[in-house]
Amino acid sequence: MSDRHDDKSLPAKEAVYIPETINEAMQHLRQNRDTTIWAGGTHAMTRPSREGRVMSVHAVHELRRVIRREDHLEIGASVPLARLRLLGERFLPEVLRQALDEVGPPPLQNTATIGGLLAVPETILPTALVLRLLAARVEARRTEGTRWIALAGEQRALASEIRRGELITRVRVPSRRWTHWISHSFGRPYPRDGDSLTVAAMLAVDKETISEVRMAAVYASRYLVRTRELEAELVGKRHPLQSRDAAMVEQQLGAHATLQTEFSELARHRTVHGIISFLQQR
Repeated sequence: MSDRHDDKSLPAKEAVYIPETINEAMQHLRQNRDTTIWAGGTHAMTRPSREGRVMSVHAVHELRRVIRREDHLEIGASVPLARLRLLGERFLPEVLRQALDEVGPPPLQNTATIGGLLAVPETILPTALVLRLLAARVEARRTEGTRWIALAGEQRALASEIRRGELITRVRVPSRRWTHWISHSFGRPYPRDGDSLTVAAMLAVDKETISEVRMAAVYASRYLVRTRELEAELVGKRHPLQSRDAAMVEQQLGAHATLQTEFSELARHRTVHGIISFLQQR
């Protein structure tokens, strides 16, 4: 096939396999579970070179599809961020569009992929944080079967959930209208800056009453804070949030263990007061 290198004919450190279908990729991973997978390669190219097999999935057409369903959007893992942003102008959640706009300069957006962005080891990037709040799910496929991984809660970065021999194939984003949202980043989340911070939150408000709220922060692209109990307690509160309820948010959020032990003093202040300010704005 064109654009394919026979990995048997190349030295180990130069072995590159370029499948054209998901089945071909699965068969290769079944036989070579230690293969490094490239999509856009924007992260891999910044790492020290390593010996072993490499599989580039940029030519797999199934991984580059974007399909709008009735209740969700399906995004192929190899869809470049710039193409996703362009195709999603009308139906991507606004908070996700903003996060995609802030990924980096056009050359990076044209190369980086949604699956690659989620798979950076030990790293939760701003767009990945927004996808968590949107309750996105990721399909991980292997020859033995398929499973869906929920991006929610305070679990580790997605890369730590992917098993050897698995391939990220799709990202599913539920369709949901959010009336209010923010996504603020400070510092440089990638390459990882020890003092970077992203604060994201979204609200659904009906007749000045909060019907749903999701909010989270990630510090140094690693330490994630999200309080489901506080989110549940805010449902039914009036919007904009009243002073007594804002005091409750400050107390509960400020007492979060990760916020206390892993965030800098400035990051704690920006997280707590950024979320309170958001909840009190019309």
